[in-house]
Amino acid sequence: MSKDKFEDIYSEEALEKYYKMREERKAKPQKPPIQRKPEEKPKPKVEEKPKVEEKPKTEEKPKAEEKKKLEDSKVDKIIGAKVKVYMRGKEVFEGVIKETYKYDFLLDVNGRNLLIQKHAVDYIELLG
Repeated sequence: MSKDKFEDIYSEEALEKYYKMREERKAKPQKPPIQRKPEEKPKPKVEEKPKVEEKPKTEEKPKAEEKKKLEDSKVDKIIGAKVKVYMRGKEVFEGVIKETYKYDFLLDVNGRNLLIQKHAVDYIELLG
């Protein structure tokens, strides 16, 4: 820039014009700033499942108790019988089955009660 242009920008006329414009801006009423409400997140819509009509039951399925009885029926038949129990670890116990439970049974061997886990048994032999 040359000196003339520099002096021209900051001349008294330019400064007066600038100050006048500044005063005019202050005199104008300003709008208040816009106050925005915090945005509310839209609630997720819950889809309603269509109601399905119940089908009439033609066959009644066995209840849990009945299933348990069916599963344990073979072991229940030999309660009180003298048996030989062959275990997975090659051990053999000879005695009388006193009680059965879901996962184990009680075997009386010479007056001692042994609680034997069913999953540890290879097979059971009836002695009579």
